Amino acid sequence: MLVDTRYLKSLISVVECGSIADAARAEGLTAAAVSQRIQALERQLGFDLLARSGHSAKPTEACLALLPRARPIVRQ
Repeated sequence: MLVDTRYLKSLISVVECGSIADAARAEGLTAAAVSQRIQALERQLGFDLLARSGHSAKPTEACLALLPRARPIVRQ
């Protein structure tokens, strides 16, 4: 399975920033674009990556398990 590294970068940004809106600003994207990237990843992987509540987004356990593998991929 191939995963778009830009989508992983957006996921990492959301986790680090704490919200989709803040991650979007950090990446120079719209919040809708970041949200669509995360949703595409969730569909591709088959599980939720973020627990969305109001203006915040917290990583799920599955996301926390994925991050140690995603970060080196994005760095390369």
